[in-house]
Amino acid sequence: MKTTATECKKLFCKQNSIDIIQTTALSLHSSIKSRRPWYAFHAVFFFFFSLWDGNKNRGRKDIDVEKRQAVNLTLNKMPEDATNEENRREEFLPAIPCVKSFLFKHISNENKTSLVVIDDEEDINGIIKPLLVSLHSNFSFFRHTADLDFGLKFTPNKFALSTIIVMQNASSFKESYYVVDPCDRDCPFVIILTSSFQDQETFLEQTAVLTESMWLRRISTAVILGRVAETVFAAGSVTFEPDQVCSLSFPVVLDECGKEPWSKLEKIEPPKMDNCVIKVAYFKEDPYVTSENDTDQLRGFEGSLAESVLRHQKIIREEVTWDDNNSFAEQVKMILNSDFDLLIGRVLQQSSDDIDYSTTYDMLKMMWLIPRVPNVSLEGLIRPFQFYVWLAVVGSLLLGIVIKVFLIRDLSFLDIFALIIGVSTSRQPTRPSTKIQFVAWSIFGLFLTQLYVDSLADELINLSDLRFDTMSQLVSSSFEIGGTTAFSKVFEMFEETDDIFRIVRSKFVTFNQSDYLAQYRDILEGKNSTLALVIVLNSSRSDVIETNHAYTMTTDVICSFPLGFATWKGFPNMKYVDDDIHNLIDFGIFDYMIDYALAKNKYFVLSQTAQEAEYKTELHMRHFVPAFLVIAIGFSGALLLFILEVALYPSKLLDEEIFTDEQTADLEVQEWLRTCNEIFKLTHLRLCQISTKRDEGNAIENFLYNDLNIKRRHIIQDEV
Repeated sequence: MKTTATECKKLFCKQNSIDIIQTTALSLHSSIKSRRPWYAFHAVFFFFFSLWDGNKNRGRKDIDVEKRQAVNLTLNKMPEDATNEENRREEFLPAIPCVKSFLFKHISNENKTSLVVIDDEEDINGIIKPLLVSLHSNFSFFRHTADLDFGLKFTPNKFALSTIIVMQNASSFKESYYVVDPCDRDCPFVIILTSSFQDQETFLEQTAVLTESMWLRRISTAVILGRVAETVFAAGSVTFEPDQVCSLSFPVVLDECGKEPWSKLEKIEPPKMDNCVIKVAYFKEDPYVTSENDTDQLRGFEGSLAESVLRHQKIIREEVTWDDNNSFAEQVKMILNSDFDLLIGRVLQQSSDDIDYSTTYDMLKMMWLIPRVPNVSLEGLIRPFQFYVWLAVVGSLLLGIVIKVFLIRDLSFLDIFALIIGVSTSRQPTRPSTKIQFVAWSIFGLFLTQLYVDSLADELINLSDLRFDTMSQLVSSSFEIGGTTAFSKVFEMFEETDDIFRIVRSKFVTFNQSDYLAQYRDILEGKNSTLALVIVLNSSRSDVIETNHAYTMTTDVICSFPLGFATWKGFPNMKYVDDDIHNLIDFGIFDYMIDYALAKNKYFVLSQTAQEAEYKTELHMRHFVPAFLVIAIGFSGALLLFILEVALYPSKLLDEEIFTDEQTADLEVQEWLRTCNEIFKLTHLRLCQISTKRDEGNAIENFLYNDLNIKRRHIIQDEV
């Protein structure tokens, strides 16, 4: 029986609709079983799309059967994937009670826990959802993906104190994954594997791969949980490999949970060092860390401290050098990332995500080293006495002047001034009252001038050097300021709104390490008088070592840095290192180390300076500045008084009318002047002889002196 075309079309459409309904029903069944609502949405969408497509193409004679079959094959895979996920979830469900009890037992900070879920190209959220739901009432998770690098600097009060990592197996943990933040490397890490293992050996092999991957990230405290048959095992490394550069040993089973609960593991602890070899990098910085040729042990107070703290450990010492193009923190991070465990040698503690430091054993102050430059200042003339001393001196002078004016008039002011400054007078007093006042002024002037001159020398010496007590005075002066690149990056830490540090950053001259040391030596030797350098003092526990006193320092401290050993975060031996440092400080042994190292360094510098013949024989110009200043003041004062005398009382010899070419001078007048002068000299000599006689006294002297003046006036009037 033949079928017509219309009947054939109806039969095909009917069969096509049956296929669509079967496919849609199968998709709905898979979505309900796998609890994936998007499968149901996809099935319904496919159902309506197929009906629309069928109505649209109902007039066609040929239908693309292959395309429809391809769509059906794709949809048929969906229940297979759902079945695999369902099987994995069913395999992990029996391990949830043991995993949950382990987390409750060994993670004490439930409200500060980081949760990392590694999907490994497969969605495992559905597998671990029952576990997370059961933990939700007790844990507060900070959940993130493994490829997330926060790039943030968390506060010392860490955001997370423990980390839970969930993955399928060890192959899921790629090298590019970042699992440290927001928990440090010293946090306990618990890794949960959702896959089941055939036997214990396979599980330990997977654990070894994971511990090695964690150690590459400098994470040593890690416990891996995995299910073998009906038992959940906890495994991890408990020690480092002995007599080798520190690396984790092969993991062992720490505890198990199955028919019996967890009972063996009491606490998650970092692995023991077990006499592994610690690599110590050091900067050769005298007096912090030095080395000697006959031994490989480190010297200096920081080197001695490291040797004492690590005396029970095997260590490898290796010298490293500063990189002038990087900051302190960047250099420390690069060195510790190159397989070093400790870094010493005046390492300033600066916050960093991956770097940890030992307990602080000293504070280093960053200051300005300024050369001593002569400065001629007249402030030294008024600085020797305090204000109250000047008041006493002025009061004594006023009292003496009052006594002279009202009581004793025969002692002139010029005589009093001469007595005060220690200059002898031409006339001696004759009356007893005048003699007493003469002696009083002499004693007062003697002690006053001696005290003034003695204090004047000290003040002139102190004021002969430019002194900068604050950083604002330094930046406003003509001095250049500079240092290394590491020092320049320290100033970048301060706020931009600070005007002083903004000026410092604009004027700062950057030197490489060799040029910086050369400039530093020039300042110490007095050869540099234009540049101030940033320096770090040796120790806050000792005095500053000065050699030839060619420099000074500001009293302002730029900043202070704690001093300590640098290591990578999570270094398991740091607790013992800190305990030993505390003991050495408490018993005063570390103070002795510092004093011994600084004294040795001081003796070396002083002996080296004494051997320099140039320094022993050379007297610097600044030593003569106070003497030259006093001489200059004396000559200047005398010259000013001489100019004043000439201006007020000019000599007749300088008169232009006298210095003419006229030759008409009267010879008789000139002869009379010579005769008058001789008479005056003879009369004055006789008066001096008469004044020595006690019976003549002052009356004869005054009478003859007045009589002589009268005669001289008469003679001059007659001649004129």
